[in-house]
This record gives sequence, structure tokens and C-alpha cells, in this order.
Amino acid sequence: MTNPSFITFYNTHGIYPSEHPLWENQIELEAEMRSAGIARFRAMLEKSEQKGSMTGVSSVRRLMVHAHAKMVEALHNFLAEAESAKAGRRHVAAKYLADADPDVACHLTLRSLLDTVAQNMKLANTASRVATLIEDELHFNSFRDQNERGYNWSKKTILEQSQNRNYQRRVMNKLARNRKIEWEDWTDEIKVRVGTKMIELVVEATGLFELRRMSDGRNVTNIYVTATQETLDWIKTENSRLEPMSPIYLPCIIPPKPWTSPVNGGYWSGRVRNIRLVKSHNKAFRRCGENPHSG
Repeated sequence: MTNPSFITFYNTHGIYPSEHPLWENQIELEAEMRSAGIARFRAMLEKSEQKGSMTGVSSVRRLMVHAHAKMVEALHNFLAEAESAKAGRRHVAAKYLADADPDVACHLTLRSLLDTVAQNMKLANTASRVATLIEDELHFNSFRDQNERGYNWSKKTILEQSQNRNYQRRVMNKLARNRKIEWEDWTDEIKVRVGTKMIELVVEATGLFELRRMSDGRNVTNIYVTATQETLDWIKTENSRLEPMSPIYLPCIIPPKPWTSPVNGGYWSGRVRNIRLVKSHNKAFRRCGENPHSG
């Protein structure tokens, strides 16, 4: 037997790992660890979907990161076009978006859509929600500019109270109003226009979503924002790839597989990922450990 781990085990314990009386139990344990990890991952997916927080799932977060640059470029192009064109109804949104940080506005829009990526969302409602997030951000910036000390205290206090984004925004809005921060609220019409333009940019620039006219009963139709089938298929495939990669690790019941490199050791069956001998986020350090001839 030429497997270095098996040879090391034999030299240490006098038997090969497969000859250990609890070998089969160890292999069964690792299968259970993998199954338990998959169950936990699926439960997390279900919970995230129910809470409308799918951007907390790594697959969906990858989509958001990938789409961000395209979205920012599209927003810049829209604002440049609006600035060079004659004023008109089609550019009402540009007046309000021009004051927003493009990175923040695009991030909020993508996050709002992707948090509920599996749902069909009415355009008007979704547009209003997106615009409210952007308006809140501008309101908070105004709070900071008018009363920096009060803003910093409020932000610190809210972060200590809760990590829930909706709670944080709601309380920050309340505190800003309590401190009489000057702000002209956007009307419902403005919110729909601003949000609709941001959604249109997502559709055109990223291809992740589409606008579909759907029937809601006899003689009633509405426009919905829906993820494309390609988007849903990609998320499903990526989640299938990810779900076995986070097993619930349990202690070995036989001596662990000897480490032949800093990243190759611990468990025996290959059903769960090996554990690093030394935890480190330094990739160069890990690569050096994997290759004994590296400098």
C-alpha cells in the first residue's frame, strides 16, 4: 500500500486504518456528517427564502457581486444621457438618482431584487421598495451632513441594538426626524419612477430579471419583475454544488487521517472535505505548504 497517509498510520499504530475495528463506524459517521450538512444547508435556504434575505446565501451573493459593475456602468450611462438630453418625463428619475452614490444605489437595488429572487414581484410595489431604500440612504446622508455628531451616535446605538437591516433603517429614519433633519420626502409617484428606472437598468444590464405582463384574474393584468429561468437554473445548480461542502464536523472515532500537507488530512472517506492542519486566510502560505518545493 503506497498511500502516504496509510503508511504513516501503519507506522504509528501498527495496523492500516481499514483494519481498525471501528473503521466502518468511522466511514458511516462521515456519511452522516455529510448528510447532516446538506440538511442544514437546505434548511438555511428555506429560512432565507421565507425571510426574504436570499442575498445571505453564497450563490445569490455571487450573482449580486458579479452584476454590480454592469449595473453601475448602466446607471452612469443613463445619468450621462439624461444630462445631455432635453428635460422630459422620461428623465424624472435622473434628477433624484443624480444625488445618490451609484455604487450604493446599485447595491441596494440588486440586493432588494435578489433577496426575493424566487418570487414574482409586482413592478409598482417593487419599484417603490427599491426607491425607498435609495431615499433612506440620501436621507441618512443629509442627517450626517446636518448633524454629524447626532448621526454617529445614532448609528452606533442602532448597530449595538440589532443587525436587522429593516430595523436599522426604520429607527435611523425615526431618529433623523426627531432631530428635525431637513428632508423633502419623495412622493409615491417619484418613488415608482425612480424604482422602475433602476429595475429597468437591472433587466437591461444584467439579464438576471425580466419584466412580464401576467394575468391576475379576469380582465386584470399586472407587470411583474421575475428572475429569468437561466438565473433560477444557475442558482439551483450552484446550491447543489455547495450543499455537500459544509458538513457538520464531528470528532473522529478512530485516529484521524495523518496530514501529508497542511490541507490534506483529518477524515478518511472523501465524503467530507479535509480539514486544514493550520487555519489561515493567507492563500500564499497555504500554497507554500502544499508544495514543499515552492520558495
